[in-house]
Amino acid sequence: MPNLILPSKLTRVMVLALILILFPWPVFTQGTASAPEAPPYQWPRSHNYDVQHYRIAVSFDWSKKSVIGETTITFQPFTSDLKEVEFDAGDMTITSVKLADGAPLQFRYEGHEKLFVTLDRAYPAGRDTAITINYTATPKRGLTFITPNETEPDRPYQIWSAGQTEENHYWFPCYDYPNDRATSEMLATVEDKYQVISNGTLVSVTANSAGKTWHWKMDQPFSSYLISIVVGEFAEVRDQFKNTPVISYVYRDQVENARRSFAKLGPMVAFFSEQLGYDYPYAKYAQITVRGFPGGLENISATTMGDTFVYDQRALLDASPDGIVSHELAHQWFGDLLTCRDWGEIWLNEGFATFLANVWTEHDQGQDDYLYELLGDQQAYFQAWSRGSRRPMVVKRYDDPDAVFDTYAYARGGAVLSMLRFVLGEELFWKAIRRYVAKYANQPVETPQLVIAIEEATGQNLQWFFDEWVYKMGHPEFEIASKYDDSANTLTLTVKQTQKPDDQRPWFQSPDFFTLPVDIAITTASGERVHRVRIDAREKEFTFPV
Repeated sequence: MPNLILPSKLTRVMVLALILILFPWPVFTQGTASAPEAPPYQWPRSHNYDVQHYRIAVSFDWSKKSVIGETTITFQPFTSDLKEVEFDAGDMTITSVKLADGAPLQFRYEGHEKLFVTLDRAYPAGRDTAITINYTATPKRGLTFITPNETEPDRPYQIWSAGQTEENHYWFPCYDYPNDRATSEMLATVEDKYQVISNGTLVSVTANSAGKTWHWKMDQPFSSYLISIVVGEFAEVRDQFKNTPVISYVYRDQVENARRSFAKLGPMVAFFSEQLGYDYPYAKYAQITVRGFPGGLENISATTMGDTFVYDQRALLDASPDGIVSHELAHQWFGDLLTCRDWGEIWLNEGFATFLANVWTEHDQGQDDYLYELLGDQQAYFQAWSRGSRRPMVVKRYDDPDAVFDTYAYARGGAVLSMLRFVLGEELFWKAIRRYVAKYANQPVETPQLVIAIEEATGQNLQWFFDEWVYKMGHPEFEIASKYDDSANTLTLTVKQTQKPDDQRPWFQSPDFFTLPVDIAITTASGERVHRVRIDAREKEFTFPV
């Protein structure tokens, strides 16, 4: 945050230029690393059918850490001449493929990754067609078995999934990409002592010779990477938002610690519902704590998170799980209700969740704590930039989907939303966000849809903002010169942007200059006056009366 101390005959004038609570102008050099190679293009995936529903029936072999499954995929062809469909099915043994009514189908399995099914005839476009696939798998990704071992003999028996980005197809066949949405149901058979938590509503628990079959059903469409399952032994810590149960599943000896650790979960659901103008949209909200989970994952209606976020009373004096709890909850709107259409748009999931977690902090702890979290986002961005990690927030060129889950999706994404809040002002910003949520609920989204929603809600065309801050990369670096005129009692500031394009990454564009509103606070002996100015050129001069 720049400070200029300027002398005069009668007083000193201090000028504080607050650049949107964001992007001061430290200068970071590139370093001596070798020039990077251009990443490949990753265009959004095409598909010739629209999945309507997944019915996933599974049981497990704990000793082999394997899954025995039957998945029925109901889909609608986009064209009437569809003869073959392709599903993602990683490292599976496919035992049979048939129409849901029982007629067998020919198939071929290529590269331990793709399942091609030949239809018995061409089905009309837009008409439901259902295929049932029987298989076994020992997943190396997507599904984790937790069992006791020599170093941790008291580890619990658990199974949990983690489908983001494209790993659910290692434990059930599917279309594993975020630009398609379908409903789902999960039927999981486990031993009597275990519980199963999955997406949506618990329909039934049925006893049988193998134990119990837990039947969960999700009746709102969503992207397949958000399908989840957790198997284990848990106690419930219950809260409620209106008529919606809010449940934390924790170990039975951690109930009181969880009650304290997650005391704010219910109020968070209420706060986000009110702030976004859209009530929490699903039949329940659950967060399930499990062993060995690296952070949290916003599976629809059923977040999975590590058991290390349950703190005892002493630990809560020094730490809080509120950050991850609020972040994953925010994803139920941004990530689940509205899901990025392709991974290059992931900031629409992660940036919004980061920003809303900060907004919860502002609501719960006050503005100073909010600004401190925003400072952390800002510092994370500058550190990434200085070590040579550089890209726009929206990209079509990246090495693989996991590569874009980085500082630009999270920290810079959240900070840019905070800047957008400053540009629009409080009332118009939240009006725009509510419009965006309401208009695109239950749909895959791209950044242009956010831009359109903002204009529809506020009348403000912010294409210039998104062009510079989202579609291009970098940040402003400033040289500021000041001149005080004693006779006229005026202060003149000359603001010059000195940043240069990154010539090592010509495939990513940088703006010629950044456009941004700035508050200039001028403090004299008689008090403080704040002037809002707009920097919209590479060099600009401003004169203020003092």
